[in-house]
Amino acid sequence: DKAAIIGYSLGGRTALRFALEHPERVAALVLEGTSGGISDSRQREVRRESDDALARMIETEGVEAFVNYWENLPIWESQKSLAEDVRNTMRRHRLGGSRRGLANSLRGAGVAATGSVDSRLVSLTMPALIVAGALDEKFAAAGRVMEASMGSARLELVDGAGHAVHVERPAVFGDLVEHFFDEVRTSHGGWR
Repeated sequence: DKAAIIGYSLGGRTALRFALEHPERVAALVLEGTSGGISDSRQREVRRESDDALARMIETEGVEAFVNYWENLPIWESQKSLAEDVRNTMRRHRLGGSRRGLANSLRGAGVAATGSVDSRLVSLTMPALIVAGALDEKFAAAGRVMEASMGSARLELVDGAGHAVHVERPAVFGDLVEHFFDEVRTSHGGWR
């Protein structure tokens, strides 16, 4: 009848939207490295233009050129210290995307395309675990906004991790999620 939903980055924004539209179906949320979107209309337009330019670059130069660019964005700096096999696995996964899929994702589901739900977060009352890397200042700040807005939310900042806590500190991420689900099952009646 109800589900616990885990979402990372874009998946976290999707989870938030689902929870807002169908709160009766969500027992708990785990949101990692995500935000409610960009609320400032000018910043959203600048980001939309940037995402569209990046989508055009993917279409004209291909997935590998995009991945080479993407992997060198400041948000991924903390991943440069990961083991080589982990970085190689992530790169292979990224290279597996399609030109059309990546471009359409930026245009149709990017943070600028979907708008902000920050003003609606107050209506979410289900237990929520918000996870952000302590090195990811932007999403740590977004996590603080979500924690303050949502009545049953708790923010966990993970030391030594950036945007992808589940990749950079997988054991810590797993422990946080496991303990949160244990709490939900015992304190909030769990889910079916």
